[in-house]
Amino acid sequence: LGGTPRLVVTAPASVAGTYQVGVAQFGAALNSPGITGEVMPLDDTAASQACTALNTLNAAAVAGKIALLDRGTCGFTVKVKNAQNAGAIAVLIADNVPGSPPAGITGTDPSITIPAVRITQADGATLRAALKTRSRLHSGMSANLGLNLAIRAGADASNRPLLFTPNPFQSGSSVSHYDTTA
Repeated sequence: LGGTPRLVVTAPASVAGTYQVGVAQFGAALNSPGITGEVMPLDDTAASQACTALNTLNAAAVAGKIALLDRGTCGFTVKVKNAQNAGAIAVLIADNVPGSPPAGITGTDPSITIPAVRITQADGATLRAALKTRSRLHSGMSANLGLNLAIRAGADASNRPLLFTPNPFQSGSSVSHYDTTA
């Protein structure tokens, strides 16, 4: 299979690193070298879910950037479409429940043309904490969203297959399937 989907944050140094992502069934597929841009959250809690069209300030904040949204009360395609309509180049959706690796994103909307991924609740909190000191239009957080072609999807760095072993136990899915990122 192709490479492993990932988010690589390069700045600021306090959160730099590689983060696991769950890919969307809709929008542009991740590729290599991927999309590089500034990560920008929305301004308030209600807006951060992007269930309605973004207001002027939030639209200006995410235009030309990777939007960081929260999972919430509306469908994934609604969130991503609202961010795309505001000019975002990609979307990160921070989960609202703990768990790893992040699951994929379901939905269908052929009008969505930007990539979207889910990150874990913990990773979302880490990135948001680093973004608290941002300005209204710039965050200083640089990231690349794409594929690591050196590691096969569903494998670790040594090309050993990853198993899906959730804790707590999930009926029908514990230790019997490959990693959900494959």
